[in-house]
Amino acid sequence: MPAMRNTARLLLTAALALTACDDLGALTEPDEVGPRRAGRDADPPADDRDEGAAERPLDAGPRADAAPPAGDAAPAPDLDGGGGPTPPDADPPDAAPIDPGCALGPDPDPDLPRVLLVGHPFGAVPGEDGTEVSAWAVEPDGDLTPGARIDVGFRPERIAFVPSGRFALVLGEDGTLAILAVDDADEVTLIDAVGLPGAGAADLVIDPDGLYAHAVFADVDEDSGVYTVGIGCDGALKPEPPHFSLRLSDSFALVPGMPDRAVLLGGQTAFEPFDDFDLRLLARGPQGWRQVGQADLWGDFVDSAGIGIAGDGRTVLIPNGSPFSEEGGQLMVAKIEGDTLVEVTRLTGLGDLRQVRFAPDGETALVSRLEDGIVSVVADTEDGWQVVDDIGGVGLAEHLAIVQRGAQAGLVFAPSVSPADGPQLVTLQVEGPGVVRHVRTMLLGEGSPQIPGPAAVAP
Repeated sequence: MPAMRNTARLLLTAALALTACDDLGALTEPDEVGPRRAGRDADPPADDRDEGAAERPLDAGPRADAAPPAGDAAPAPDLDGGGGPTPPDADPPDAAPIDPGCALGPDPDPDLPRVLLVGHPFGAVPGEDGTEVSAWAVEPDGDLTPGARIDVGFRPERIAFVPSGRFALVLGEDGTLAILAVDDADEVTLIDAVGLPGAGAADLVIDPDGLYAHAVFADVDEDSGVYTVGIGCDGALKPEPPHFSLRLSDSFALVPGMPDRAVLLGGQTAFEPFDDFDLRLLARGPQGWRQVGQADLWGDFVDSAGIGIAGDGRTVLIPNGSPFSEEGGQLMVAKIEGDTLVEVTRLTGLGDLRQVRFAPDGETALVSRLEDGIVSVVADTEDGWQVVDDIGGVGLAEHLAIVQRGAQAGLVFAPSVSPADGPQLVTLQVEGPGVVRHVRTMLLGEGSPQIPGPAAVAP
C-alpha cells in the first residue's frame, strides 16, 4: 500500500514537469456556489452518543503538562514517546461535565467563517519531503483566499478538522500526529504533537464530538493498526492505549450515528501468519477498539485512500485502485449486517480509484480517480448504487474535502495536478442527490512545493 501511494506521488511529479504555469493564484470561474461548516454546544447531541456511548475511552480533557510553543511558525514540539497515559477508565468521558469553552464538537452556528487546509508533501529539491500546510479562507461564495502557510516539521499525509473547526490534526508519514489551532486562515498555530509507533500513515478520522482522533498505519508488524488519541479542550493530545493492532491496516470509517462502531479495511496477508480477511467490523469499549466481525470479500490485493459509509449506517463503499490486482478498478458496495459485512455488488471499469467521500445528504458519494483525472459521482438509484456522472478535467486528484453543514453544504475541494497547468485546487458543488457541478479551478503556480496533497475543510 505505501508503494502505491509513492507511485501516485511520482505521477504528480511527472505531471508537474509538464507545466509552464507561473501565474500563482490564477482563477478560472464558471459560476457561483455556496458551502458550509460545523460547531458544538457544551454537550454533544444525544444521537451522537447512542449505541455504545457508555463504552467510550478515557476522558480527553486538558493535559496539565501541555505547553504550546511560541510563534505561529515554531518548530514541531518535542514528541511524546508514544507510550501514552494509564489504561482507559470504564467511565465514559461524557459522564463528566464538559467545560463550556471546550468547543470541539459542532458549533451551534453552522455558517461561521470556514478554513480549508492543504498539505504540501514535496520539497523544492527532488526527493526532499515537503513539511508545510497552507490555509485558505473559504469565502461566502465558495471562493478561496490564501492565508498562512505553516511548517509542521514532517511530511503531511492526512489532515482532519474537529467538528467545530477550532483545531485541525495533521498526520505524518513518520507517525507524528500534530494539532493546529485554526483561529482563521491567517492565524494557524502548531500547539502540540505526539509520536505514534506506527509507520505508513493510511487514514485519520475524528469523532463527531471532537474528543478523539483515530490514526491508522499500514505497516507490516504489530505497530500497524488504529491508534486513538484524546483531544483536550486546550488542544493537548493524549494517546489512549492500547491501540488496535492489525498488519497492513488501510482505510477506516466510523458508522454514522454510531461513533463506537467502525469499519476497517486491511489485514489480509500473503505471509506468515496468514490472514484471509480484508474487512473488519470494530466496536469501541473501555479498553479501546476490538474486533467483533470480519469478512473476506476481496480475492486479491486492495489499495484504497478512503472508504465511506452511507447515511443509512449500513452501506459501505470500498474502492480498489490497485493496478496490480485482478480486482483493481472496482468499487465494491457492501452491507453491514449485524456483526459482519456482506457484498452486494461491484461497479467495474473504474480506473485508479482512490478515495470515497459522502456528501451531506448521505446518499451521494464522490470518488476520486487519480490517473483518469475524474471524480465519479455515485448515488443510490432505483437500480441500486450506480455511477451517475463523471466530472472530468479535475487533474490528478486523490483527496477530497467536503463541507458538511450550513449554507455551504456540499462544497467540495479537490487538490490536484493538471498535466497542462500544474498544481491546482478544484472546487465542485453537490447540488442535489447525484448532481455535482464544477465551480472553479485555482492555479497554485510552478514548483514542487506547490503540489497539493491531503486536504480538510472545517465541516
